[in-house]
Amino acid sequence: MVNRDEDSEPLDYPEPVPRPGLPSDPGESPHGTSGDSLPSLQEIQRFLS
Repeated sequence: MVNRDEDSEPLDYPEPVPRPGLPSDPGESPHGTSGDSLPSLQEIQRFLS
């Protein structure tokens, strides 16, 4: 059960991490955020992988 929770947390973590910059960035600069947000998510996924 502990393993499942840990697996679920890391997967859900990548989303909440970029969320602080996504909602605030896209609202102010959708263009600058789109590029910064995409690489951020990819880097997180790679790190998790």
